[in-house]
Amino acid sequence: MSRATCELAAHPAILDLAESILGPDLLVWMAELFFADAGSDQVVSLHQGLTYWDSESTDLVTVWLALNEVAEDNGAMTVVRSSHRLDQQQHENTFAHNNLNRTNNVGCVAPPVADFDPAAMVPMRSSHTIAP
Repeated sequence: MSRATCELAAHPAILDLAESILGPDLLVWMAELFFADAGSDQVVSLHQGLTYWDSESTDLVTVWLALNEVAEDNGAMTVVRSSHRLDQQQHENTFAHNNLNRTNNVGCVAPPVADFDPAAMVPMRSSHTIAP
């Protein structure tokens, strides 16, 4: 991990957010950057973070930091309300060329969301964070 990435991960605002969910004594396990050019067909498919990271532990949080303005028309994250209350779900490999989700070099998608509350788009301003 680069020095700049370490400094960003250790930023007080990000640590405070993660600590509010997991408590103190945190470890940054990984940092990943998703980049898609404006107008591209690239997507990050619906998934559960624990399944994506292939983790059996629930002591894990993903923090999304918007590096630029993110609106519904240019890549806002979609979250499925209340899905955090479920156990880890089986995912399917999509093998889609445009899927930025990668687990062992294949894409994954969450199961149908019919039993969940409606999905919601999460627009974000530059430098804002979310812990989905």
